[in-house]
Parts: sequence; structure tokens; C-alpha cells
Amino acid sequence: MRLSAAQVTNYRSVIDSTEFEVEPDKTIVVGANEAGKTAVLRALQQVNPPADQENGLDALRDYPRSRYTELDRGDKEAGDVPVARATFTLDGDDIAVLHDIDAKVFANARTFELTRYLDNSRTWDLPGISRSVQWKDVSKDAARLKAHVKGRGEEGQQLADELDQLLVRVRDTTPLVGHTATKLDDWLERALPHIDEENKQADAQFDRLRAAARHYTIFKQAWDALASRIPVFVYYSQYFTVRPESIWRTSHSGRPPMTWTRSTTSATCACSISWASPPPSSRRWTASQPPNSRRTAKTRTRWRPTKKPKRHGRPSTTHASTN
Repeated sequence: MRLSAAQVTNYRSVIDSTEFEVEPDKTIVVGANEAGKTAVLRALQQVNPPADQENGLDALRDYPRSRYTELDRGDKEAGDVPVARATFTLDGDDIAVLHDIDAKVFANARTFELTRYLDNSRTWDLPGISRSVQWKDVSKDAARLKAHVKGRGEEGQQLADELDQLLVRVRDTTPLVGHTATKLDDWLERALPHIDEENKQADAQFDRLRAAARHYTIFKQAWDALASRIPVFVYYSQYFTVRPESIWRTSHSGRPPMTWTRSTTSATCACSISWASPPPSSRRWTASQPPNSRRTAKTRTRWRPTKKPKRHGRPSTTHASTN
């Protein structure tokens, strides 16, 4: 998967960066000093930082100072404050992994979103694909199947009572996730022998309920599969320093291609510099000093026009005087 868009909010000097796209090859963040360029990059690192990183997000340090009283008073919880959201484009291998889990459920999976919150928790989503089923979507099937099982003897009556206990705190808008989904799937497994094989309607109700209960399990498997495929974000501010020796070769046109090679290790850093057309004849040029052991590979050969010195002030005037 590849990072394709991101958004940073509630991090140091950045209140809301708004969502911005990340180009496939290179993305350059441009802004004035103290505009928040570094803050954006540091926040993005928290989406999936290296495993050996010691410091995660800290509310006192990272939440905007002008808004910290919201947390201090309890108006907001750190777990409800999103800091960085990253959108990834799934590649062919990612989609194949999801299809191996359930090709029907993940047929339209194309992107993956991961959000880091101020308390260092994370949530994820596959846009366009429902992660869970609400109880109201299957409540009628459950009521009818319970009535069918209840009429199958004493064991059926006991199973019906167990389902009532399971659904005591379940409301229409309750999602079938976690403990509720697991318990419902277990109840269906024990109720299966008590369902009449010739009752096609009860059989269809059972299938819909099981699919809803296992929908959560399917998404848990999807997270386990995709978690290891998320790119690791590394923030660094120390650039690689090259200790080069310069090799100059002058062509017949007078334009000097220049190659720099490292002499201290086997690694090579080569920079070939040339121009599409010769310099204007009215100007002379000089090349910048080749880098020495204390300079970096950022040094480049560039045009330095030789200008005539400016004359300042008015020309002096000679006055003759006679006595």
C-alpha cells in the first residue's frame, strides 16, 4: 500500500492542515519559518512509527497550548481527539490478501484509512465497506429464529432464554462487534441442531444471522492481515553527509560536466551537471568551489556572472583658481 493523502489536526501549531494529497514520487512541503512544516511531518510519523520509538503522543506536549484547557477541564478526552489521518491506496497484493479472507465482503476495497488519536490509540477503516452490522438489521430474523428454536423442546426453551439474556443491553443501533458478536455466533452454533432441516425459512434466517455475527470476525482478520503491510513512517532531520573528491572533465564546448565520487567507502554518489545551451556571450562564468571534506553533496556548479564594478557617487570636478 502507498500513502496517497493525509490530514493533521490538533497537533502543536497545526489546528487543521486540511486533507492534502501525497504524490507517488515526491511531495514537497513549502512554507515560511514556524508555519508548521515540521509539525505536520512529526504528526504523520505517529500514524505508524518505528517499533523502537520511545516517545509517542503526549497531550501536555503535543496538544495546542491555546486549547489545552479543554482537556484540563474535561471538556474533551484525549481518546476523542484525532491527530493524524493517513489514507493509503491498496495495491494488488493488498487486495488479494483481503479477497482470500472474503472476496464478497471486500470486493470493492480500494483504499485504507488509519487514524492516530492523542492518547496513542488507532482506528482504521476501509472506505465504502461497512465494518459492522447493526442489531436492527437482523433483529427480525433473530426473533423468528428464537421462536422456532423455542418450540423444539426443553433444550430449545433453554436456548431461547439464553438469547434473551444475551440481548438485555442490545439496542437497535448497537453494532454487532466484540463480545456481542462472539456470543451470538456461539449461540447460533449450539442452536443449529435444533433447527428443522426442512424449514427453508428458518434455515435462511440462521444463515443471515451467522453472516452478521461473523462480519466482525472477518474485519478483525482483515486488520491482522493489513497491519503488517502498513508502511513505517520515519522522520529524520540529519541528512547524509558525503566526503567527495572532485573529478573535472572539460569538454570542447567549454562546459564542464562534473562527477563526484566518494573515496572513503564503496558507496558512490554521482552528480552529472550540464546545460542545455552555452551561456550568453556577453557574460563570463565561474564554477563554484568543488566540495571538500567539510562540505556536503548539496554543493552544485552554477553560473556566477562576472559583473563590472559599480561606480558610486559623482565624478570629481577639478577647479582652477588664480591668485
